[in-house]
Amino acid sequence: MNKLIISGCSWSCGVWNQDAKDNKVFLEEDCFTNMLKHNFMVFNISKGGRSNWQSLFSILNFQYLPELKYHVILFQTEFSRMALCEKFGLSKQDIKEKLEEANDLKIFFQSISEFFYYKVDSVSEIIDKPINVVGGLGDIDIDFCKRFNNINVFCESWKSLLDSEYTPHPIPIQIDSNIFKMAMDLKRFDLCDEIEHHNFKNFHNYDKLLSNEHIGSFLHDFHPNQSGFRIMSDYILDNQNNLL
Repeated sequence: MNKLIISGCSWSCGVWNQDAKDNKVFLEEDCFTNMLKHNFMVFNISKGGRSNWQSLFSILNFQYLPELKYHVILFQTEFSRMALCEKFGLSKQDIKEKLEEANDLKIFFQSISEFFYYKVDSVSEIIDKPINVVGGLGDIDIDFCKRFNNINVFCESWKSLLDSEYTPHPIPIQIDSNIFKMAMDLKRFDLCDEIEHHNFKNFHNYDKLLSNEHIGSFLHDFHPNQSGFRIMSDYILDNQNNLL
């Protein structure tokens, strides 16, 4: 049986729930392991709150046994998360400079994602395995990924599978406040205005996704629920011949 390595943030961990007594959020079920176990031996190394850099770091450090067939899937999250980026040669100062030099938010987020895909390609060469990418909380830049032989865009956007009206975009649907603070510190008030406008413009899309029948098990839960995982699991099974 082929091995399937899944690495990502809370979106690919499984279904989350909330304790009614103390409101603590907990992982209720590792859906990928349960839903794909008849076709793959699943190793889900995802973890809540992870950045893309942390997910890639885990892929790099996984102990691959020789002569066994592995499929590696990286579920992409938002690029506003920066943890462990220094391990791949991107310092916080580099990120500030990219924000300072960017003409707009799209150029900024594309510059971060392009640097990341270069590193995905490099890690793929190190582990001697292609890396399949799936748009999870963050969408995949298909055109840029096509430049690399070691990156396979398996699914541009999970959100598009959950909502047929959703349009994938390099800018997160809601931009994290740490990017706003960074822009403020740089006195890039034009970008601050753009962030505010973007978040307001996309609020109804974000609100619509939150109310989607395949998203959330409790109030404010912006993760795929059981049916949302079934959709992605079925997609993996239906398209498993496209996995590298």
